[in-house]
Amino acid sequence: MIATSFKDEAYALGFRDVPHRSFMDSCLSALRDVEGEVWECGVHRGASALYLKGHMLEMVRATTLRLFDTFTGIPAQGEHDRHVVGAFGDTSE
Repeated sequence: MIATSFKDEAYALGFRDVPHRSFMDSCLSALRDVEGEVWECGVHRGASALYLKGHMLEMVRATTLRLFDTFTGIPAQGEHDRHVVGAFGDTSE
C-alpha cells in the first residue's frame, strides 16, 4: 500500500485509471530489488509521479525520481498512436 498522502494527492489529480495503476504496480514490483533511478517521460499534471514516489518510499530501492515533460503535450502522432498532437498540453490548467 503506497503512502496515503501520495495516494490521495494522485487521486485528487485524476489518477484513477485502474489499468494504468495496475501496470505501474507491476513495473514497480519488478524493480523492488533494483538500485538506481526511476524516470517518467510525459508527466502531464504529476498524478502518476506522486503515485510512483509513494511506491518508491515504501518498496523500491531507487531513491531518485526524475520527471520529463514537453509542457506542450504530444509533439507528434505516430501511425499507431491514439492521442493527437497537443493532447495532454493542459498542464497548467
